[in-house]
Amino acid sequence: MPRIPSRPPLDLSGKWAVVELPSMMDDYLELTPDPHVLITHNNFAVFSATF
Repeated sequence: MPRIPSRPPLDLSGKWAVVELPSMMDDYLELTPDPHVLITHNNFAVFSATF
């Protein structure tokens, strides 16, 4: 039986800067002092993110 790793090969956990939001107004990011997304890896293949 193959072993299932505890994390996927590409772990995206961390703080990511938001530089563009195609579906929002152009000046929306300028209104936010530190636009970012926090991504957490809960378990294998399950992520959560907050803006």
